[in-house]
Amino acid sequence: MEEYIRFQNVSKVFHLTREKKEAICALDSIDLSIRKGELLSIVGASGSGKTTMLKLISGILIPTSGTVSIKGEAVHNLRQDTGNVFQKATLLPWRSVLRNVLLPVEVVKGEVRDKDTHRAYELLETMGLKGAQNMYPAELSGGMRKRAALARAIALDPPLLFCDEPSAGLDPTIAESLDRLILSLRNELGITVLIVSHSVPSILRTADSVVFMDAGQVIHSGSLPETLSAGIQKIDDFFSKGTSYR
Repeated sequence: MEEYIRFQNVSKVFHLTREKKEAICALDSIDLSIRKGELLSIVGASGSGKTTMLKLISGILIPTSGTVSIKGEAVHNLRQDTGNVFQKATLLPWRSVLRNVLLPVEVVKGEVRDKDTHRAYELLETMGLKGAQNMYPAELSGGMRKRAALARAIALDPPLLFCDEPSAGLDPTIAESLDRLILSLRNELGITVLIVSHSVPSILRTADSVVFMDAGQVIHSGSLPETLSAGIQKIDDFFSKGTSYR
């Protein structure tokens, strides 16, 4: 697979005061290549830099130093070609499921056409939400809300999908179902998927590759089999727990 996303000596520092006397280094000299079409799990303890990495790719943040590029072009501002699924579903409670899915279309295109509505209905059926289009978020189960959020994330057919703890708070059976749904979407649509996860079962089910973060640095990057046999104590400890890591 061809290189799609590239981190070149990327650091991100957050200053805690206006005088810049106190700072936190969220990412430290990251060099990383992500291939087109792969499903990559980004793993590490809380505060290791995982979510910062996603925000740099999407243009929500810019690097303090170094370059993040997509298809050879540096990321300088917010991109509209990424879909995002957050740890909480973040559906708007006053909008129906259908209107939540169509929200990106309204924001980006300024209007919703018949073909957009038809596409939204197709996505809801794909997500197992056929017949739920007129329901509101409060009427949905946790798994249904996550699937509705996933439909919204890909409503504009983005080539990149970011998922931040997509199975958090779900029981194991529903989490497995969501994992397999994300995997099938990657296979059918050919999109590149980056998942921040603490869930060992989810990683083992879905990941082509794993990036393991620690204190703002990448301590390992490789295929899932390479990761499992890397012989790095922190990685071995993580996978030996078998459930989650925080």
